[in-house]
Amino acid sequence: MNKLAHVAVCNTTKESFHQINQYLDHSLIHLYHCEDIEELKKLESEHLLSLIIIDHHKNIDHQSFCLEDISQNLKTQNTFIILPKFNPEEIQAYYNLNCSDLIYPPICSEEFSSRVKKLLAQEEINRNLENALQIKSEFAATMSHEIRTPLNGIIGILNILQETNINTRQTELVNIICHSSEALLNLVNNILDFAKLEDHQLTLRPEAFSLFSLCLQVIDLAKTSCNKEKLTLSIDTCQELKELILMGDKNRLRQIISNLVSNAVKFTDQGHIKLQLKLDELKCEHAKITISVSDTGIGISPEENELIFSKFAQVDNSHSRKNEGTGLGIPISEMILQCMNSNLELNSNPGEGSTFSFTISLPVTNKALLKKETSDLHLPALRILIAEDNLVNQRVMHSYLNSDKQHYIKTAENGFEVIEFLKSDHFDLILMDIQMPGMDGLETTKVIRETKAAYQHVPIIAVTANAMEGDRERYLKLGINSYLPKPYSKQLLLKTVSKLIQKSDEVSLLKEPTHAAFELIDSRMLLDIHESLGAEGFHKLIEIYLKEVQGMLKEIKTAALAKDQEQFIRYAHKYAGGAASLGFNTVREISKKMETLTREGHFDLALALHDSLELNHQNTLLTLNDFVFE
Repeated sequence: MNKLAHVAVCNTTKESFHQINQYLDHSLIHLYHCEDIEELKKLESEHLLSLIIIDHHKNIDHQSFCLEDISQNLKTQNTFIILPKFNPEEIQAYYNLNCSDLIYPPICSEEFSSRVKKLLAQEEINRNLENALQIKSEFAATMSHEIRTPLNGIIGILNILQETNINTRQTELVNIICHSSEALLNLVNNILDFAKLEDHQLTLRPEAFSLFSLCLQVIDLAKTSCNKEKLTLSIDTCQELKELILMGDKNRLRQIISNLVSNAVKFTDQGHIKLQLKLDELKCEHAKITISVSDTGIGISPEENELIFSKFAQVDNSHSRKNEGTGLGIPISEMILQCMNSNLELNSNPGEGSTFSFTISLPVTNKALLKKETSDLHLPALRILIAEDNLVNQRVMHSYLNSDKQHYIKTAENGFEVIEFLKSDHFDLILMDIQMPGMDGLETTKVIRETKAAYQHVPIIAVTANAMEGDRERYLKLGINSYLPKPYSKQLLLKTVSKLIQKSDEVSLLKEPTHAAFELIDSRMLLDIHESLGAEGFHKLIEIYLKEVQGMLKEIKTAALAKDQEQFIRYAHKYAGGAASLGFNTVREISKKMETLTREGHFDLALALHDSLELNHQNTLLTLNDFVFE
C-alpha cells in the first residue's frame, strides 16, 4: 500500500481501543474511534474508509453496530469482527452476513496485525479492479462515439455516391467500402452497447408498438441483404397477436430479434429461417409472448452451447473462419433480455440447425401508434415579439407561430433589445425567455411593468426550460401573465397564446403528457417543425443548432474544468433550452438536472453527469441522423 489506509474501530471500550491501537502498524494505518453509526457515516464522508473493525470483545451488551447497518448505510463493506469467544453458530451467522473476516480469543498481536494487513491489501486490489473496469468502460464508450460519428458521415456520403452516375468498376469499389464501413459501424455499436450494459447504464424506453409490424420489418430487411438463393425467410404468428398494440422498448426488441435473424442467415446456406411469435397468455391487459428464430443451418454442439453466450467468443475461432463478427451479438441480446426479466434459450445440434427463443411479458395498450393532431388552433393576426437569444429556439418558435404567414413577428436577443423594440413598435404579446444575456427575462419584465409607457401592460408569456410550479408566485408578482415550459409542441404553444389572448388572468403551467421514460428524441415534435419549415428550412435549422451546440458543450466543459459554477449553470440552461426546442428529451433532462443540482449546492453531482451528457448528445445526433434520412 502506497498511502495510509483509513480504518474505523466501532463498538469498543477505551481499553479495547487502546489494545487494538497497539496491535497495528501506524506507518500503514490511520485509526479512528467511532461511537455510533452516524459518526461512522460522517467519517466515511470525509475519508475513503478501507476497513471497519467491529469490536464485540469486551462491549458485548452494546450491539449498536451490526453488519446490516453498514451494508445499508456505507460504501465500505470490508469488515473485521472481534468476537468475545469461539462460537460456531455466531461465526456462521457473521459469515452469512458477508463479514470479511473475524477473530476470537486468544488474540495475539502478530496474527491480528497480519489479518488486518491482508484485508487492507485485498480492499486495495478490489478498488483498483473497480477503477480499471470503470476506465475500460469509459474508454470503450468514448472511443465508440468518437469513431461512430465520422463513420456515419462516411456511410452517408457513400450512399449518396451510389446514386450518382458511376461506372461498373467504381460501383464495385464503392460497394466494398460500404460493406466494410457498415461492418465497422456494427462492431462499434456492439462495443458501445456492451459497455453500457456492463455499467448498468442501459435504460429501457417503453412506447406503443406492433410486435408483428416490427418483426415484418426485420424479416424484410434480412431478405433484402441476403443473397442466398436457396434460403427462404418467413414469419409465423396468429391473427390475435397481429392486432395487438404493446408497450415496450421496441428498439431494443428489434435489436435482439435482428441479432438472432442475422446470426441465422450467417450460419444457414440453404433451407429456411422461421421467425415465430407465439401468444402464450393474454389476461389482465398483459401479453405473454414467446419469440423464436429457428434455422436449418450448421447447428451447434452441446459443448459449444455455453461458448456462444460468452463475450467476444465465436463458435468457429479458426483463422480460416468464413463468418465474420465480434461475438457480441448473442451476449448483448442476453444482457438486454435480463433487463426485461427474460433469458435467451438455445436448442441446437450439429447439422440439425438451431432455435433461439425467449419469452417476454408486455402490457397491452389501446394507444394509437401514429396519432397526430393536425387541427391547429387558429389565432387572429397578431403582432408578436420573441425575446430569445438561442437561434434554434427563435426559428422553431417563429415557424410554429407563423406557419400561415399571418402574424407580424420580431425577434430580440436580450432584454435591452426588447425595451428598444417596445419603444418604437406596438406588440400584442411577448414570448419571453427567462435566461438571456445582459438583461434576463425577469429583469426585463420588471422594467416593463414599472414603466409609465404605453407598453406597460403588454401580455407576457415566460418561455423557460426550468419552469417549476414553485415559481408561480414570483412570476405573478413580476406581472408575467402565463408561462410555457420547454419542450413544447406546436399545439401547446398555440394553445398558450390563444388562452392568453382570450384574457385569462391566471398564470397557468400547461404541461405536455408525462411519460415514465423519455425517448431520445421527440419524433412528433421534429415532424411538426419539418412541416412548418419545409425540408430546406428544417435542414438549415439543424445546421444552426449543430453549430451553436458545439460552442455550448465546449463552454460547459470549460466551466466544469475550471469549477466555474456560474458559467456551468448558464450554459447548461442554454443547452437545455436548445434541446427542448427540438424535442431532444434525454439530453434536455440531463442538462436540466446538471443545472438544478448546481443551483442546489451539489456541484460535484452535477459534474458527475457531464460524461453522460456528452455520451447522450452523440446518441441524439445519431438518432437525428436516422430521422433526417427517413
